[in-house]
Amino acid sequence: MSSTYYYFLFSCSIACGASGTTTVKYGTMRENILSLQCVLPNGSIAQCGTKTLKSSAGYDLVSLLTGSEGTLAVITEVTVKLHPIPENITAAVCTFDNIHDAAEAVATIKMSAISVDRCEILDESSIMAFLNYSNHKGKTMEIKPTLFLEFSGPSRLVVEEQVKMTNSICSDLNGSDFKFTTDENERKSLWEARHKLYYASIASRKGAKSAIVTDACVPLSSFAQVITDTVNDVKKYNVIGPCFGHAGDGVSLNVDIFHNCMDIRHFST
Repeated sequence: MSSTYYYFLFSCSIACGASGTTTVKYGTMRENILSLQCVLPNGSIAQCGTKTLKSSAGYDLVSLLTGSEGTLAVITEVTVKLHPIPENITAAVCTFDNIHDAAEAVATIKMSAISVDRCEILDESSIMAFLNYSNHKGKTMEIKPTLFLEFSGPSRLVVEEQVKMTNSICSDLNGSDFKFTTDENERKSLWEARHKLYYASIASRKGAKSAIVTDACVPLSSFAQVITDTVNDVKKYNVIGPCFGHAGDGVSLNVDIFHNCMDIRHFST
Protein backbone atom coordinates (compact mmCIF):
# COMPACT_ATOMS: atom_id res chain seq x y z
CA MET A 1 0.00 0.00 0.00
CA SER A 2 1.09 3.57 -0.63
CA SER A 3 2.65 5.84 1.99
CA THR A 4 -0.40 8.08 1.63
CA TYR A 5 -2.61 5.24 2.90
CA TYR A 6 -0.48 4.73 6.00
CA TYR A 7 -0.30 8.46 6.63
CA PHE A 8 -4.09 8.60 6.45
CA LEU A 9 -4.39 5.82 9.04
CA PHE A 10 -1.84 7.48 11.31
CA SER A 11 -3.53 10.87 11.01
CA CYS A 12 -6.90 9.31 11.84
CA SER A 13 -5.38 7.61 14.90
CA ILE A 14 -4.24 11.01 16.16
CA ALA A 15 -7.57 12.66 15.38
CA CYS A 16 -9.50 10.06 17.39
CA GLY A 17 -6.95 9.73 20.20
CA ALA A 18 -6.55 6.03 19.46
CA SER A 19 -5.37 3.38 21.88
CA GLY A 20 -4.41 -0.27 21.51
CA THR A 21 -3.05 -3.35 23.20
CA THR A 22 0.11 -1.57 24.46
CA THR A 23 -1.72 1.45 25.87
CA VAL A 24 -1.53 -0.07 29.35
CA LYS A 25 2.24 0.60 29.25
CA TYR A 26 2.81 3.47 26.81
CA GLY A 27 -0.43 5.43 27.06
CA THR A 28 -2.83 6.50 24.32
CA MET A 29 -1.93 8.47 21.21
CA ARG A 30 -2.37 11.68 23.21
CA GLU A 31 0.52 10.76 25.54
CA ASN A 32 2.83 10.01 22.61
CA ILE A 33 2.54 13.17 20.49
CA LEU A 34 5.20 15.84 21.01
CA SER A 35 4.25 18.33 18.34
CA LEU A 36 2.06 18.64 15.29
CA GLN A 37 1.27 20.89 12.37
CA CYS A 38 -2.31 21.41 11.29
CA VAL A 39 -4.50 23.40 8.92
CA LEU A 40 -7.20 25.45 10.62
CA PRO A 41 -10.70 26.03 9.17
CA ASN A 42 -9.67 29.44 7.78
CA GLY A 43 -6.80 27.83 5.84
CA SER A 44 -3.99 29.06 8.05
CA ILE A 45 -1.25 26.68 9.20
CA ALA A 46 -0.57 26.26 12.90
CA GLN A 47 2.42 24.66 14.62
CA CYS A 48 1.73 23.26 18.10
CA GLY A 49 4.05 21.75 20.67
CA THR A 50 7.81 21.22 20.55
CA LYS A 51 10.23 18.36 19.98
CA THR A 52 11.26 18.38 23.62
CA LEU A 53 9.84 15.89 26.10
CA LYS A 54 8.74 18.65 28.47
CA SER A 55 7.15 22.03 27.80
CA SER A 56 4.91 23.97 30.20
CA ALA A 57 4.72 27.22 28.24
CA GLY A 58 1.29 28.30 26.99
CA TYR A 59 -1.80 26.23 26.26
CA ASP A 60 -1.47 22.48 25.64
CA LEU A 61 -2.83 22.66 22.10
CA VAL A 62 -1.35 19.30 21.11
CA SER A 63 -3.57 17.52 23.63
CA LEU A 64 -6.53 19.63 22.53
CA LEU A 65 -6.15 18.71 18.87
CA THR A 66 -5.33 15.06 19.53
CA GLY A 67 -8.71 13.37 19.78
CA SER A 68 -10.64 16.33 18.36
CA GLU A 69 -12.07 14.08 15.60
CA GLY A 70 -11.14 16.54 12.85
CA THR A 71 -13.54 19.20 14.15
CA LEU A 72 -10.86 21.77 15.01
CA ALA A 73 -8.21 21.25 12.33
CA VAL A 74 -6.71 18.83 9.81
CA ILE A 75 -3.44 17.37 11.06
CA THR A 76 -0.69 17.41 8.41
CA GLU A 77 2.56 16.74 10.30
CA VAL A 78 3.39 15.14 13.61
CA THR A 79 6.38 14.39 15.86
CA VAL A 80 5.98 11.34 18.05
CA LYS A 81 7.87 9.81 20.96
CA LEU A 82 10.03 6.79 20.25
CA HIS A 83 10.24 3.88 22.68
CA PRO A 84 13.02 1.28 22.67
CA ILE A 85 12.09 -2.27 21.81
CA PRO A 86 12.52 -4.33 25.00
CA GLU A 87 15.16 -7.06 24.89
CA ASN A 88 13.45 -9.29 27.44
CA ILE A 89 9.83 -10.09 26.55
CA THR A 90 7.57 -12.83 27.87
CA ALA A 91 4.03 -13.61 26.70
CA ALA A 92 1.52 -15.51 28.83
CA VAL A 93 -2.05 -16.78 28.77
CA CYS A 94 -4.31 -18.04 31.55
CA THR A 95 -7.83 -19.48 31.48
CA PHE A 96 -10.62 -19.00 34.02
CA ASP A 97 -13.91 -20.75 34.73
CA ASN A 98 -15.83 -17.48 34.44
CA ILE A 99 -15.30 -13.99 33.06
CA HIS A 100 -15.74 -12.34 36.46
CA ASP A 101 -12.70 -14.09 37.93
CA ALA A 102 -10.63 -13.21 34.87
CA ALA A 103 -11.56 -9.54 35.20
CA GLU A 104 -10.87 -9.57 38.94
CA ALA A 105 -7.42 -10.95 38.18
CA VAL A 106 -6.76 -7.95 35.94
CA ALA A 107 -7.72 -5.53 38.71
CA THR A 108 -5.53 -7.35 41.23
CA ILE A 109 -2.55 -7.37 38.84
CA LYS A 110 -2.89 -3.62 38.35
CA MET A 111 -3.34 -2.93 42.06
CA SER A 112 -0.20 -4.98 42.76
CA ALA A 113 1.83 -2.56 40.59
CA ILE A 114 3.00 -5.35 38.30
CA SER A 115 4.25 -3.82 35.07
CA VAL A 116 2.45 -5.33 32.08
CA ASP A 117 2.97 -4.36 28.44
CA ARG A 118 -0.32 -5.84 27.29
CA CYS A 119 -3.34 -7.24 29.10
CA GLU A 120 -6.26 -8.48 27.02
CA ILE A 121 -9.38 -10.39 28.00
CA LEU A 122 -11.48 -12.66 25.76
CA ASP A 123 -14.72 -14.39 26.71
CA GLU A 124 -15.75 -17.93 25.78
CA SER A 125 -17.46 -16.90 22.53
CA SER A 126 -14.30 -15.11 21.42
CA ILE A 127 -12.21 -18.25 21.92
CA MET A 128 -14.83 -20.37 20.14
CA ALA A 129 -14.91 -17.94 17.21
CA PHE A 130 -11.13 -18.16 16.84
CA LEU A 131 -11.04 -21.96 17.03
CA ASN A 132 -13.75 -22.25 14.38
CA TYR A 133 -11.97 -19.65 12.23
CA SER A 134 -8.69 -21.59 12.42
CA ASN A 135 -10.48 -24.94 12.00
CA HIS A 136 -8.79 -26.06 15.23
CA LYS A 137 -5.54 -26.63 13.29
CA GLY A 138 -2.91 -27.31 15.91
CA LYS A 139 -4.98 -25.43 18.51
CA THR A 140 -5.58 -26.95 21.94
CA MET A 141 -7.13 -23.95 23.69
CA GLU A 142 -9.84 -24.51 26.26
CA ILE A 143 -13.10 -22.71 25.50
CA LYS A 144 -12.99 -20.55 28.60
CA PRO A 145 -12.53 -16.85 29.40
CA THR A 146 -8.85 -16.16 28.83
CA LEU A 147 -6.31 -13.48 29.74
CA PHE A 148 -3.54 -12.66 27.30
CA LEU A 149 -0.54 -10.94 28.88
CA GLU A 150 2.86 -9.62 27.90
CA PHE A 151 5.72 -8.51 30.13
CA SER A 152 9.09 -6.86 29.50
CA GLY A 153 11.94 -5.55 31.57
CA PRO A 154 15.64 -4.62 31.68
CA SER A 155 16.64 -8.14 32.66
CA ARG A 156 15.29 -11.68 32.49
CA LEU A 157 15.11 -11.88 36.28
CA VAL A 158 12.82 -8.84 36.46
CA VAL A 159 10.45 -10.33 33.89
CA GLU A 160 10.49 -13.73 35.58
CA GLU A 161 9.44 -12.09 38.85
CA GLN A 162 6.55 -10.30 37.11
CA VAL A 163 5.38 -13.57 35.56
CA LYS A 164 5.69 -15.40 38.89
CA MET A 165 3.61 -12.79 40.74
CA THR A 166 0.97 -12.77 37.99
CA ASN A 167 0.73 -16.56 38.01
CA SER A 168 0.16 -16.47 41.78
CA ILE A 169 -2.61 -13.87 41.46
CA CYS A 170 -4.34 -15.83 38.71
CA SER A 171 -4.15 -19.03 40.77
CA ASP A 172 -5.72 -17.28 43.75
CA LEU A 173 -8.65 -16.30 41.50
CA ASN A 174 -9.19 -19.81 40.15
CA GLY A 175 -7.07 -19.34 37.06
CA SER A 176 -5.60 -22.45 35.44
CA ASP A 177 -3.38 -23.63 32.59
CA PHE A 178 -1.04 -20.64 32.97
CA LYS A 179 1.40 -20.74 30.06
CA PHE A 180 4.27 -18.41 29.24
CA THR A 181 7.14 -18.23 26.77
CA THR A 182 10.02 -15.98 25.75
CA ASP A 183 10.42 -17.38 22.22
CA GLU A 184 9.21 -14.87 19.61
CA ASN A 185 7.38 -17.39 17.41
CA GLU A 186 5.79 -19.03 20.43
CA ARG A 187 4.72 -15.60 21.73
CA LYS A 188 2.98 -14.91 18.44
CA SER A 189 1.29 -18.30 18.60
CA LEU A 190 0.02 -17.68 22.16
CA TRP A 191 -1.44 -14.34 21.09
CA GLU A 192 -2.86 -15.51 17.76
CA ALA A 193 -6.41 -15.74 19.08
CA ARG A 194 -6.35 -12.07 20.09
CA HIS A 195 -4.69 -10.81 16.94
CA LYS A 196 -7.13 -12.61 14.62
CA LEU A 197 -10.25 -12.05 16.71
CA TYR A 198 -11.89 -9.40 14.52
CA TYR A 199 -11.86 -11.58 11.40
CA ALA A 200 -12.71 -14.68 13.42
CA SER A 201 -15.69 -12.86 14.91
CA ILE A 202 -17.05 -11.85 11.50
CA ALA A 203 -16.67 -15.43 10.28
CA SER A 204 -18.75 -16.64 13.24
CA ARG A 205 -21.91 -15.26 11.66
CA LYS A 206 -22.85 -16.71 8.30
CA GLY A 207 -23.06 -14.05 5.60
CA ALA A 208 -21.56 -11.27 7.72
CA LYS A 209 -18.99 -9.10 5.94
CA SER A 210 -18.26 -6.52 8.61
CA ALA A 211 -18.95 -5.71 12.23
CA ILE A 212 -19.95 -2.83 14.46
CA VAL A 213 -17.36 -2.70 17.22
CA THR A 214 -18.77 -1.10 20.34
CA ASP A 215 -16.35 0.34 22.87
CA ALA A 216 -16.86 1.40 26.48
CA CYS A 217 -14.41 2.41 29.18
CA VAL A 218 -15.25 1.86 32.83
CA PRO A 219 -13.39 2.27 36.14
CA LEU A 220 -11.18 -0.67 36.99
CA SER A 221 -13.23 -1.29 40.14
CA SER A 222 -16.36 -1.83 38.02
CA PHE A 223 -14.81 -3.83 35.20
CA ALA A 224 -15.54 -7.33 36.49
CA GLN A 225 -19.25 -6.66 37.04
CA VAL A 226 -19.71 -4.74 33.78
CA ILE A 227 -18.13 -7.37 31.56
CA THR A 228 -20.00 -10.13 33.39
CA ASP A 229 -23.33 -8.35 32.87
CA THR A 230 -22.47 -7.68 29.22
CA VAL A 231 -21.62 -11.31 28.51
CA ASN A 232 -24.87 -12.39 30.20
CA ASP A 233 -26.92 -9.87 28.19
CA VAL A 234 -25.36 -11.07 24.91
CA LYS A 235 -26.41 -14.63 25.79
CA LYS A 236 -29.84 -13.56 27.04
CA TYR A 237 -30.76 -11.75 23.83
CA ASN A 238 -29.18 -14.41 21.60
CA VAL A 239 -26.77 -11.97 19.99
CA ILE A 240 -23.64 -13.18 18.24
CA GLY A 241 -21.26 -10.79 19.92
CA PRO A 242 -17.86 -11.85 21.27
CA CYS A 243 -16.82 -9.74 24.28
CA PHE A 244 -13.19 -8.78 24.63
CA GLY A 245 -11.07 -5.76 25.41
CA HIS A 246 -7.94 -3.95 26.51
CA ALA A 247 -8.38 -5.06 30.08
CA GLY A 248 -5.50 -3.22 31.69
CA ASP A 249 -5.96 0.41 30.74
CA GLY A 250 -8.99 2.09 31.90
CA VAL A 251 -10.77 -0.25 30.95
CA SER A 252 -11.86 -0.72 27.33
CA LEU A 253 -14.58 -3.29 26.64
CA ASN A 254 -15.52 -4.21 23.07
CA VAL A 255 -18.43 -6.17 21.68
CA ASP A 256 -18.55 -7.12 17.99
CA ILE A 257 -22.05 -7.02 16.49
CA PHE A 258 -22.27 -8.24 12.92
CA HIS A 259 -24.23 -7.27 9.87
CA ASN A 260 -24.33 -8.24 6.22
CA CYS A 261 -26.47 -5.37 4.98
CA MET A 262 -27.99 -2.11 6.17
CA ASP A 263 -31.09 -3.86 7.47
CA ILE A 264 -31.73 -2.30 10.90
CA ARG A 265 -33.86 -5.29 11.90
CA HIS A 266 -30.60 -7.02 12.85
CA PHE A 267 -30.20 -4.48 15.65
CA SER A 268 -33.76 -4.04 16.87
CA THR A 269 -34.71 -5.34 20.31
